[in-house]
Amino acid sequence: MSEQQALPEEAKDFWEQRYVQSVERARGKAGKFLQEFVSELAPKRALELGCSTGDDSLWLAEKGWQVTAVDISDHAVQTAQRLAQEAGLASKINFSAVDLAQSFPEGEFEFACALYFQSPYEFPRAQILQTAASRIVSGGHLLLVSHASGPPWGKQLHQHHVFPTLETEINDLGLNKTDWEYLDLSEKKRLAKGPEGQEAELKDNLIFARRR
Repeated sequence: MSEQQALPEEAKDFWEQRYVQSVERARGKAGKFLQEFVSELAPKRALELGCSTGDDSLWLAEKGWQVTAVDISDHAVQTAQRLAQEAGLASKINFSAVDLAQSFPEGEFEFACALYFQSPYEFPRAQILQTAASRIVSGGHLLLVSHASGPPWGKQLHQHHVFPTLETEINDLGLNKTDWEYLDLSEKKRLAKGPEGQEAELKDNLIFARRR
């Protein structure tokens, strides 16, 4: 069985192991692109896919959003719930452990984001993103950020991984231009630091769109 054809329980176990130590984790900062593109939006209902330990959802809640946030890892969600309680934001965020390949949160939203919503294991990512877009109401926004390259210190982890291009991301989303307006389509560069202090310039794909 190849790295890209793992069974669902193997993929879940991978993410559980990744976050098993997160119960002691302190709160981090929200993503740069989330802050840049969402700060001026009127806060209503938000959806975050692959919320990890909740830094972005916590920031959204502090800005006044009512947030639905999901991740496949129970450990990640438990950590996010603890951090929300500590920040006094538990009533503003519904964190839940969900395998989005099997089910999807109910409701409609004024904003949805998928920030580095990627995995070394195969899963129906394009279908999930399309479902998220379909839940956004008229006038709502979608923010998608994805890794377009990997760091040199992580070669063993991504040596068989094909990173998406901006073009493939647009095609996978399949947004109807009659219904959607692209506000930003760009490849971004950022400086990343490795576990031993290494530095490298990495590339990200960014899509920010508004439903007409």
